[in-house]
Formats: sequence, C-alpha cells, structure tokens
Amino acid sequence: FGEGGTGKSLMALLMAYLVQVGGSWLGLRAIQGNVLYLDYETSADTMHERLAAIGAGLDMPAPQIAYRYCYRPLAEETDTLLDMIGEKKIDYLVVDSLGLACGGDPSDPELAIRMMGALRELKRGSLLIDHISKMDNGGKPTPFGSVYKPNLARSVWYAKLGARVSMQQIGVSLVHRKVNFGPLRDPIGVDMIFDGTEERLNRITFKGFKVLDRNDPEQ
Repeated sequence: FGEGGTGKSLMALLMAYLVQVGGSWLGLRAIQGNVLYLDYETSADTMHERLAAIGAGLDMPAPQIAYRYCYRPLAEETDTLLDMIGEKKIDYLVVDSLGLACGGDPSDPELAIRMMGALRELKRGSLLIDHISKMDNGGKPTPFGSVYKPNLARSVWYAKLGARVSMQQIGVSLVHRKVNFGPLRDPIGVDMIFDGTEERLNRITFKGFKVLDRNDPEQ
C-alpha cells in the first residue's frame, strides 16, 4: 500500500512477471506459477504495454499473463473466477486495487471481511495493491479504510516514495510492516528508470539501492 505515484502497480507487475517465469530480481525469488491479473483501474492494453516495458528492462520477452478487466466487487465474481482459475490453471492472483475490489465504503469492515473471505474461497496466493489512509499527526501510514484489510493480510508492505532523482527516475522504499510467519524483512530500495513518453512506455529498468543510504522510512 502507498500513495499514488509510488509505482505500486509497476512493482506488482514485476512480481507477477517473476512468478510467471519463475525468475528472480532485486533479491526477490519466485516459484513459477500461472498468474491472473485482476485489473480494476486500467485496461488490458495498458497492462500489456507495461509488461512489455518490464520485459525490455530485464532483456527478456514478456510472458503471457492471464488478464481480467474488473468492475464488480471481487466477492460477486467468485464463481466466474473459480472457472477461470481452473481453465487457465492459475496459481497466483494480483488484485489492482483493493478498494475497488471491495466495493462500497472502504471503511466498512463487512466489505473488507467479505473481500478477504472471497479470496480464501479462491484458494490461491494473492498480491493486493491498496491506497493509503489519511494520517493523524504523528500517526503511521496505513492501508485505506477498515483495519480488517491489514489485519487479515499475512504480510503487509508500505511503499514510500523518495526524492525524485529525475523526470525519468523515481526511488521507492518498500518497508515491511507486518508478517504472520517469520521475521520482518529489511526495507528494499527500488529505483525505477523509465524510457519512453507519456503516450508510449518502452522500457522500465528496476535497480536496487540501500534504503538507509537515501531514505529514512517510517517504521
């Protein structure tokens, strides 16, 4: 979760890419599996353009990732998704983004619980992208809406935008805020370097940096 403009969707696509090919990058290692991208925010053309740009940055061809354009709450789509998961032998889901997938008022605990229950019914691992709440003075950033969203997640990462390096490059700190099994991981620094225009993105290069050298992430 994080503010807009932190590259959350691009990081999620990178992780979807790594799962689909069983690859590793920036210390992230994925077990190969078929991915289904559930898109509540953009379009198939945008997703495929971004995926091709990520592949260009990795000097690899972009894999075929199953895609579904979504507009109804995920809990109302479980039967359709179960059919799609079986047909395409899906192992992993990416949901972009969680607020729209819940439907209705994000602060309503019943909607968050219903959404998480629907994911459990699908019986697949998932990566959920969420926006950030408004913080009180001195408070820590949290996912937007009901506390049940982070409480029911097994692992939660906060994406914090650092100082913009240039018009073509941003740096993002990924801070591990919660984990149900095992220790918290150290923060991960990711530079995203863009090649292209607003109309056409050609290449995205991901490079790592040491977070404490350039950022002081809110723990």
